[in-house]
Amino acid sequence: MITIFINDAMKQVEQGASLTKVLEQYSLENDIQLAAIAVAINNCVAPRATWHTTQCQANDKLELFSVVAGG
Repeated sequence: MITIFINDAMKQVEQGASLTKVLEQYSLENDIQLAAIAVAINNCVAPRATWHTTQCQANDKLELFSVVAGG
């Protein structure tokens, strides 16, 4: 297990877990729709197309943002 932070909250996840796996579990625990969020890892936006190949590392800081349409 490794420690990561999601929106400043500490979370234990399996070493080598993909971002997709971590976000799916987090969304179930927190009633969040993955289709409606954007994610930054260590202050860098993580494109949705890379979530399944991105592995979480110890002490990663994930920030989840609600996607809002507008102009």
